[in-house]
Amino acid sequence: MGEWTRNTYHTFPYDPATEKGAAAKPVAKPAAKPAAKPVAKPVTANPVAPTGWVAKLQARIREEIKAGRKPSFAFSTLMGKKAKILAFDEKGELTILAQGAQLPWKWSRLKPSDLKHLALAVANTDKPEDHALAAYFLLKAGDSTKAAVRLAKAGPLAKEVRAAAGQPSAPARPRSTPRTTTKSTSGQNIGSVAAGKKVVRGGSWRERPKLCRSSYRLPYPNWQKVYNVGFRVIIED
Repeated sequence: MGEWTRNTYHTFPYDPATEKGAAAKPVAKPAAKPAAKPVAKPVTANPVAPTGWVAKLQARIREEIKAGRKPSFAFSTLMGKKAKILAFDEKGELTILAQGAQLPWKWSRLKPSDLKHLALAVANTDKPEDHALAAYFLLKAGDSTKAAVRLAKAGPLAKEVRAAAGQPSAPARPRSTPRTTTKSTSGQNIGSVAAGKKVVRGGSWRERPKLCRSSYRLPYPNWQKVYNVGFRVIIED
């Protein structure tokens, strides 16, 4: 092969790769990447699966239904009207009878007040575990007064209930308040009253007649403004 340039013939070495139709040079393939090892997914607990006292309540409800007793409770969705649980499967699906209609309902949609009434409905024996079950859901619903009654009958389970509900292990004792002695205008002692309080004599206009006596005493905090303290007028025919 050659080329004429300014009456001069130049020769070049023959290269078959430059000729049309010449075989292409083999291209080395990139090394294959090693296959990624499968990563095991962490096993997580089923978020729907109940635990603790919720699981105990669900078990008691199923026991009642199996025995032919349909738990009745005040249904908050219906403004506290009575409803019954007809069925309760393992997936947390309820069948509720309310106002003559059967409603499919999920356990997760029940409110704390619903759980409280359900616990009171199924915890119907005098066993400590029943009192503990009712006390837990009373505490979660904010009804500490009724919960205290149940806790007193729960025995050793009371401590477990308080811990699960986030309550102190024992109710705090009220602080002792220094007491002073109040004297009448004549100098006689008329009883002791806590410091920081004032004492009124006699019943007010809204009290029963038996309290309308000069010997009757009623203490009030100094800061409290009461509407029924003053004088009382008696009209006789």
